[in-house]
Amino acid sequence: LPAGAGTSAASPDPNSNVEASSASGSDLVVNYKGILLEFVAKGVDGALTVNACKFQMARPYFEATACLDGAKAVQSGRSKREAEQKAARAVFERLLLRDASDGSKARNRRVAGKSKGGGSASADGNGWTGTADDPVAPPTSLR
Repeated sequence: LPAGAGTSAASPDPNSNVEASSASGSDLVVNYKGILLEFVAKGVDGALTVNACKFQMARPYFEATACLDGAKAVQSGRSKREAEQKAARAVFERLLLRDASDGSKARNRRVAGKSKGGGSASADGNGWTGTADDPVAPPTSLR
């Protein structure tokens, strides 16, 4: 999702991944799964899968795995949707933490033009930016 896509609560765009959950518009609901899938559609290496349906104290819970640009997160929830949303948000948080490190760590990940571990941080520190609610992919990740 392009930068700024998650900043407007009153967006009339039906494809928007952000919507107001109250009449005042102060509470935002972000569709992390939708944002993740848009990045994948634009060429960023990633996937979102539901791994299992298990029962705990006679109540089902689901485990979802989100992978994006070399980062991976596994989360669980009481529904598939909850697990997928949690996993997608967690993978964005991991990407931002990974690429928020100083430039020397990013340079250490670079080997012969490719990042170790599948990350996309470049030697000049150009990596994932923004927030988990509004992530911005580095230009090298997009096709």
